[in-house]
Amino acid sequence: AWWQRPSPALDHCALRIDVGIHLVLSFCCLTIGCTLLSRNLQLTTAYGTHLQLVGRSIPISDISQELGTGLVLRIVGRHGLRQRYRNSFPIMFEGTGNIFLDSSAEIRFRARVLSDDRLELLSSSGDALEGEFPASAGTVALPATRSLMHSGHSVPVLVSGPLSILLALATLAVMAAHPEERIPESISTGAALAVSVVAILLSKLCAPRIPLKARLDAYQRKLQKVNPSPQQCERGASRAIRLEQLL
Repeated sequence: AWWQRPSPALDHCALRIDVGIHLVLSFCCLTIGCTLLSRNLQLTTAYGTHLQLVGRSIPISDISQELGTGLVLRIVGRHGLRQRYRNSFPIMFEGTGNIFLDSSAEIRFRARVLSDDRLELLSSSGDALEGEFPASAGTVALPATRSLMHSGHSVPVLVSGPLSILLALATLAVMAAHPEERIPESISTGAALAVSVVAILLSKLCAPRIPLKARLDAYQRKLQKVNPSPQQCERGASRAIRLEQLL
């Protein structure tokens, strides 16, 4: 079998420890790379009119003017972004209830890091914004490449994620090139795909959930079930919320 090696005397077979170590290392690198990329990327229609690959959703706590700083976007928890190279980066909004922010696919905004939970909101040209953009809900995200560039501590995920995957694939390719360490392609390919899928699923399942957003989504599903085809009605008393709807 491929996991065994004949002894020098050819009287028994021994386990190929070196091959096992190479496999474990390659699958660890593959798991790390897939986890890094999947935690920082998502395929969604929330930030535009079509399906697109964008960065992870970061929950918004509040947007308000701060004296001496400008328009500040506060994040629930830590945003995990790092300021690199350029002074600012593009961002997109979703679910804030503010028409100017939620149309940020057309009205471009930028931001720069102030602290672990604060971003300064800027115009498309990188200038400070004046006025009020009230919001205390929704999420913000970066374009895919910028999300990978500004995530990660010392090394950007844009480098560490693909590099880990390439290292794993290179290790498997080197093993396939040596007949004495050769593993059946069906086993190595299947195991690599299985590890990738499990790493992506676990990273998505373990992602932190926002309690307020979860409640709002549940209420939206309830409204959709009660009134799947809402119709416009005339203004007046008939349009008001009745007391029994609240009790």
